[in-house]
Amino acid sequence: MIEERAKITAILSNASSPMVLLEVERKTACGLCGQTQGCGNKVWGNLLGHQQSGFAAKNNIGATIGQSVIVAIDESAVMQAALLLYFAPLVLMLLSAGLCQWFFQSNGIAILGATVGLLLAWRWMKGFLSVRPQAFSYPEIVRLATQ
Repeated sequence: MIEERAKITAILSNASSPMVLLEVERKTACGLCGQTQGCGNKVWGNLLGHQQSGFAAKNNIGATIGQSVIVAIDESAVMQAALLLYFAPLVLMLLSAGLCQWFFQSNGIAILGATVGLLLAWRWMKGFLSVRPQAFSYPEIVRLATQ
């Protein structure tokens, strides 16, 4: 299990399906990455409008808004998500580019084929996740964080 400390920012659902919105608590110099020493990225983050985003997690322990918790996700779920979101589009893009190059003997058509393959992979993933929203497991809160 991969564990990280987070803070509950909102309750998303009722008692039958307890879900909360979490925000990771950073312990870094500027809050932009995992480094503990300043590196100048805060300037870029301020210029580009860097904002933290939240994520949903199962709340089986009954934690409330404002509490610091330890959230965990299984490594296999991370690998499955990486395969679907990175490997599948890459394979479809290369396959479609190769087929277009083989059939049409044109680099321009191969580039167009790669773009179409990438767009088809994106559309397939969007459809797959809308039909099977539970295809990936959610992270879950395992315990309250201690100071």
